[in-house]
Amino acid sequence: MTVTTPKGFRSAGIAVGLKSTGKPDLALVINDGPQRASAAVFTSNRAQANPILWSRKVAHEGPARAIILNSGGANCFTGDFGYETTRLTAEAVAAEIGADSEEILVCSTGLIGTGDQVFRDKIVGNVPALVAALSDADTTAPAAILTTDSVEKTAVHSGNGWTIGAMAKGAGMLAPGLATMLVVITTDALLGYEALDRALRGATATSFDRLDSDGCMSTNDQVTLLASGASGVTPMRLSLRQRSPPSAIASLHSCRPTPRAPITTSTSRCSGLPARPTRLRSADPSRETTCSRRRSSATIQTGGACSRRSARPRLCLIRTR
Repeated sequence: MTVTTPKGFRSAGIAVGLKSTGKPDLALVINDGPQRASAAVFTSNRAQANPILWSRKVAHEGPARAIILNSGGANCFTGDFGYETTRLTAEAVAAEIGADSEEILVCSTGLIGTGDQVFRDKIVGNVPALVAALSDADTTAPAAILTTDSVEKTAVHSGNGWTIGAMAKGAGMLAPGLATMLVVITTDALLGYEALDRALRGATATSFDRLDSDGCMSTNDQVTLLASGASGVTPMRLSLRQRSPPSAIASLHSCRPTPRAPITTSTSRCSGLPARPTRLRSADPSRETTCSRRRSSATIQTGGACSRRSARPRLCLIRTR
């Protein structure tokens, strides 16, 4: 089990024909409580898909009760029609589980530009069947969010009386800013929004935001954290800046996807504070590198290292194509 391992969650994954392969392509995760707290981070791309625009609004309004995800189509650059599809999707889920549409997050992944009437009908029309398939022992949801991924990406971690589960998709077109992925993380820990938001942003800043293979940023990235409070246990601390953090959120590191692109990775000494990546160019254009530090004074040195103006040297990841 993955996102249903923590108490208080059900999930499902079914095939509705969005993928030509006939594989599962529609997933739903619902928080049955007793607490409903949530946090989410989104792509920083200025071009954002309709599900991102909707989910940002939902995240701003309050805690989410459920999240529906589809693969086989990104519903991006589909205009007002595409946004209406997202809204109708949320309304269909809300009607089936007895919630408000403003409590339903929506995620899509797949080819940009996909989102016509057929796309809409396959999603909205199959929501009742998706809800009927919900189970607290489900293992089908992770497969329903895959696109070009070669394997399902899941993680489970048990703390002192609480549990965390996660599923993710992510492959190709990777760049810092969540790295082309959809991620759903669930926990039965008793936590409020501020603790969840702080932990999630800290975790993604040191994991998902550090992946890069081709410099292209996705329009649909979203990482969502849901807490049911069903364990009744509140972790003592939430931190990823310790070697052995006591928080369940630490297992985010174990569910991050591995880039499949043909890149080589080496570790070198670099100074500077963590920030947005800087594109570094050498005399040989074929060996362009990316360094996950931000300073305008960055230069290429012998061995593919980079230099920064800082008194505190840190390890910096250099990826050479």
